[in-house]
Amino acid sequence: MNYLSKYTYFVQNHYTQDRDLKMFENAKWIIENKSKNGKAFIWAHNEHINNWNAGNYSTRNIYNLGRHLKEYYKNDYYSVGFDFGTGKLWGYYSNKDEKPSWKAYELKEPFAKTYAKTLFEAREEIYFIDMAKALNGNSSNFFKKETKQLTYGAGGFNPNVNNLRQKKFSEMYDGLIFVKNITNTTVLSTK
Repeated sequence: MNYLSKYTYFVQNHYTQDRDLKMFENAKWIIENKSKNGKAFIWAHNEHINNWNAGNYSTRNIYNLGRHLKEYYKNDYYSVGFDFGTGKLWGYYSNKDEKPSWKAYELKEPFAKTYAKTLFEAREEIYFIDMAKALNGNSSNFFKKETKQLTYGAGGFNPNVNNLRQKKFSEMYDGLIFVKNITNTTVLSTK
């Protein structure tokens, strides 16, 4: 009954801040009731898991899942962001002559003046950055400055929309996974 009540509330109040509050309540319940060691791995979009808040592109102050988790669990919540340089991205898009559909778009190089543009220069194809260590080293100024990041949501990537938002990785994440080149997911047969 509790689940149905929460779902009904969400259907009536389908705003990002309400969705993320319910995500937090669900994660907290799972950690407290289903985890044997008080730990859980929560996988979500960067805009949901970061420590600060969801992309606030309106006048509303949106508390996302990660901000709720960070405020409640303090340093026991370790957020890991994800970024990449190039690759294929799905997007639900059409022009005026087409019916909307999912299409693959190729990003041949990182956007200029983004974190990805600089991180792409590293030798490794895939790597992890612990933000506390980065902020105590030579990379401190890089991660503390506000720089553009490619951000897109449920509709995927749209080449005709500015998907770049100003962000500070040092405030958003405790760690970061960077992958130079991503590929589209493929559906595996269930047979």
